[in-house]
Amino acid sequence: METKKEHWPLLSFKEYEKDINPNPTYQRSAVWKPNQKRLLIDSILRKIDIPKLYLRETNSNGFTYEIIDGQQRMRALWEFLSNKYPLSEEAEEVLVGDELFEVAESTYDELPPKLKLERIHKYTLDVVIIQQATEDEIADLFYRLNNGTPLKPAEVRNAMPGEMTKSIRELARHRFFSKVSFANFRYAYDQVAAQMMMLELNGGPSDIPDRLLSKMYADHQKKAPKVAIDRMTQVLDTLDKLFPAKSRLLNRAETVNVYLLISFLQPGNKLTKTFYTDFLPWYQQSEAKRLRDNEYKLYMTSAANSRRSVEERFKIVIMDFFASFPAIGRVNASHSHAEVADGAALGRVTHLRIAGEISEQDDFVEAGHAPVIAKLFCFRQLFRRLFFLFYQALETLPINFGIQFKFRTQLCNQLRIGTEDKVHVISGVERSSHV
Repeated sequence: METKKEHWPLLSFKEYEKDINPNPTYQRSAVWKPNQKRLLIDSILRKIDIPKLYLRETNSNGFTYEIIDGQQRMRALWEFLSNKYPLSEEAEEVLVGDELFEVAESTYDELPPKLKLERIHKYTLDVVIIQQATEDEIADLFYRLNNGTPLKPAEVRNAMPGEMTKSIRELARHRFFSKVSFANFRYAYDQVAAQMMMLELNGGPSDIPDRLLSKMYADHQKKAPKVAIDRMTQVLDTLDKLFPAKSRLLNRAETVNVYLLISFLQPGNKLTKTFYTDFLPWYQQSEAKRLRDNEYKLYMTSAANSRRSVEERFKIVIMDFFASFPAIGRVNASHSHAEVADGAALGRVTHLRIAGEISEQDDFVEAGHAPVIAKLFCFRQLFRRLFFLFYQALETLPINFGIQFKFRTQLCNQLRIGTEDKVHVISGVERSSHV
């Protein structure tokens, strides 16, 4: 990477507008407010130096340069010179020599000619040109230049070099994100996609604050986690089908909730047409009801990215799901690969993966043996909570060509799992289940 410093007259900089790409992948969108833009122009009129602009020499996509640092200033300058906004109504007079000039509420064309000549036409910008740089070198430079500025954490991560950055950037472009209720302002989609990735890497509910997300980017800088990326893509594909249009329910926290739900349900199961038909009406109705619950709202708003809040929200959602989808239908399993027969809503019980855990010699397992049973659940944190609640209710898990979970009567309204299994040590498990 090579650099060279130049001094560009302000008006010449305006002539480069068509030659400079203002939106390379590592850049944030335009975020400056009108008052910030006006203050910049006021500084120039008073001969106050402004920071350097960094441009990359690229000669690609029809551009000669792309902006590395100074995008907000660059846009503000271009817009003012194009008369797209006036100076502040509170702007004080500008002294040039022994003359005072009124500038309040003036556009560029409305400025006095002498003032424009002395303070605009003669003003020069310090520009640093970056040559022969790789993508990672540019991303690293952007990160260094902006590390001490008030960028959003998602914007800083988007500028970090590495494979995780590229993967999250691509996942955030998935069509599902066009269905959410929040805008992609300052890389909001990348933020939620990164949280989803963190949940996948941790195998379920976990802490997803910015601090840990940034560490995840750094830990996977050289190699992206392909298994987690593939799994996340599959879940996003399913969500895209479940939500055919933009939904006002899909704010940031709820998007994480529904992602966790589908990520929990999908592996090893074939989601049927009945499931795809019934899911959205159920989710719309049940989420509206949950949002009236003070406990649920607390976990949605208070420390929403903490493990406890994520886990408690998920527990509430999954219990509502089990209560609303009582019939799962017949599941045929062979070598732990399950398939849901036609007419079944969903084969969730296959997550117990009983066939893969039963020893050929054992014909009885104590259901109260937590270490053994815990292996049968994908989300171990969830099971530990459920097991603690239901420990006294769970009696036995007899296995002798037949498996049955027995719960006390008072649990029926909260969680009901019943299975009758015919186990063949060669072909696997044929299972009919209800939850």
